[in-house]
Amino acid sequence: MIGDWPCRAGRLWFTPAGVVTRCTLAVGHRLASFDLPAGAECFHNPATGGWELQLTQDGPALRIAALNADLPPGGLLVLTANGALRRLYVPHEVRMAIAGVAPHGHIILDGSRLTAELAEPTQVDGVMLPAEKVVRLDLSTGKVEATTRSLVIEPRVAATWQKNETNSRPLSVARARNDRSAYRAEISSNRSTKT
Repeated sequence: MIGDWPCRAGRLWFTPAGVVTRCTLAVGHRLASFDLPAGAECFHNPATGGWELQLTQDGPALRIAALNADLPPGGLLVLTANGALRRLYVPHEVRMAIAGVAPHGHIILDGSRLTAELAEPTQVDGVMLPAEKVVRLDLSTGKVEATTRSLVIEPRVAATWQKNETNSRPLSVARARNDRSAYRAEISSNRSTKT
């Protein structure tokens, strides 16, 4: 244990004051309303208080009670400082069902609304929407509607102007192509050079 974190031996990140900001969990750990499994990689941004939690590819799913859904292995969960769910990433090779809809890729939550790409063709109001169509789901009513692409969901477009939040450098081509492993390596590199 380091502080109140059951960190696995290996890569650990600390603030200059010695507070853990990143580690891989050796055992399960509860954060906000989430029971994180062993092996989850946890990053805490001391500047914003937010959290980024990456599940292992071969580990268990993570129950998200607020969505009545399970985030599949390999998924990413982003929380605000107060523990509110802000964003998810569902790998394209797996499926997640939320209110009868199968979103994948970047899933953005804004209050009771969710915006994401469809993982598979889905019928909405009598019209068959193709896979990868961006939809907005009202979690309180279950209503689904087609919407335009969001720069948050469409990183290939966003990469032309958006800055990386961790150090204000432009996003890389790896991120623009949605290459998650290269993107994670880039973020790791950016965070370690920021101290």
